[in-house]
Amino acid sequence: MRKMLMVLFVMMMFSILAVPAFAQTGGNAGPATNWVAITSGFAIAIAAGLAAQGQGKVGAAACEAMARNPAARSFIQLALILGLAYLFREASAYAEAFYVQAAIEWGIASGRCGGKALHASSLR
Repeated sequence: MRKMLMVLFVMMMFSILAVPAFAQTGGNAGPATNWVAITSGFAIAIAAGLAAQGQGKVGAAACEAMARNPAARSFIQLALILGLAYLFREASAYAEAFYVQAAIEWGIASGRCGGKALHASSLR
């Protein structure tokens, strides 16, 4: 019962304290923060870290497989190289997508796109 009361109290406090967050800003408010550029940096870091973890697991599995069956070394190395190439391609594709999205949003927000509106469809 005590835990339920604590959860209800926390939910009530969140709902009370969240109201000012939705208030309109005054006319003299500062420039808006470009959250897309900031969060895409974090997304690139997370994608790179997870890709590195995946590559480490692939390498560890290949070493273990070669230790268990030395006769199949060439086939295991081929699978290892193909797997690492696929992981690298995926990681760089995600990083490039996040970077392009951030560059587009930053160009629009800062007005550095030469007066033309950039959109993702114009990059094709």
